[in-house]
Amino acid sequence: MNSVSKEIFGGIVYAMDASAVWSDLKVQYDKVDGSRIFALHREIGRFTQANNTVSGYYCKMKQLWDEYSSLVVLPSCECDTARQYIAHDQQQKLLQFLMGLNDSYAQIRSQILMMSPLPSVGQAFSIISQEESHRSLSVVEEPSTSFFSAQGKIGNQKKDILTCDYCHWNGHTKDFCYKLVGYPPGRRCYAPKLDIDTDVV
Repeated sequence: MNSVSKEIFGGIVYAMDASAVWSDLKVQYDKVDGSRIFALHREIGRFTQANNTVSGYYCKMKQLWDEYSSLVVLPSCECDTARQYIAHDQQQKLLQFLMGLNDSYAQIRSQILMMSPLPSVGQAFSIISQEESHRSLSVVEEPSTSFFSAQGKIGNQKKDILTCDYCHWNGHTKDFCYKLVGYPPGRRCYAPKLDIDTDVV
C-alpha cells in the first residue's frame, strides 16, 4: 500500500493478494507509449542552447535522454552487438549535444569532432564548459580597461575646456593667468599653451 500513489491506492485497497495486484498494475501501466517516444525524439532533435548556459542546456538535454532511455531500454548483455549499440547511442547523444550549441561555439565544436576517438558526451560538455568559463572571465576583464580609458578621455576633455577670462587662452583659468599673477622666475615672456597646461597640472 505504501508503494503506490493515492490515485491507485483506492483501486487496490480491498485486494487480498499482493501478487495479483502487481500483475494488474503491470498490465495497466507497464506500456511503451509510442506517442511519448515520438515527442521526446522530436524535442531532443529540436532542443538548442539559446539563452541557456552550457550547464543548463546540458542538464535539460540529459533529462530528455534519461526519459527516453526509460522508455527504450538498451541491451544489457556483454555481447559485441550490445556494445556496438551502446557506443552508437553515445555517439548520437554527442552529436545531438553539439548540434544544439550556439554558433559562438562553432570553432571548438569542430575541434571536438576532429578528435580521434570521439570523446563521450560528458567529456565534450566538460570541454565546452571550460571554454564558457574562460570567455566569462575575459568579458569581466574588458570593461575595467574601457572604464579607465573613458575616464582619461573625460579628464582630457575637461582640461581642454579650461579658458582664461582675462587673456582668452585655453588650458588655464584667470586665477592662474601669468599676466595677472606674474611669470615664474626666469620666464620673461608669455608661456605657450602647452607649457601652461603642464604647469597647471
